Amino acid sequence: MQSIVDREEAAILESQPEIEAFLMGGDLPAREVVVLISLNRRSDRSAANITVRGAYPEDSFALRPQLQISAGRRFRSGAAEVVIGKSIARRFAVGGLGETITFGNAPVDHRGHHGLRWERLRIGNLGDVNLVMNSFRRPVYSSVIGPPG
Repeated sequence: MQSIVDREEAAILESQPEIEAFLMGGDLPAREVVVLISLNRRSDRSAANITVRGAYPEDSFALRPQLQISAGRRFRSGAAEVVIGKSIARRFAVGGLGETITFGNAPVDHRGHHGLRWERLRIGNLGDVNLVMNSFRRPVYSSVIGPPG
């Protein structure tokens, strides 16, 4: 969460010959930003930090085939929508599917729940990368993740 990759650096990374080979095959590196938010637990209303990952859905889902939508649908690129981890939705006060909730300084629509085939991978909540960057006033990416190779 402390990593910083600005937009120019991300473009330079993507122009490297090693990455271009993947681009020719159609697999794009995923530019992502990760921020922390505080949510109240349903059980005792105490606060806990939860991650929000800003992503381009087509890239981030392609790089993580174990990430599955368990209810609702994926968020759309460029839309004020989020997909919340099903365990987070169960344990925290985040509103139901189709409701509007606030992330950072932006109202967003809760469009789906995701689950993982391997629980060790921690994704948190997912939303459009530009929405998360703007909502949390974070002008840089946290990471640029390339396809496995």
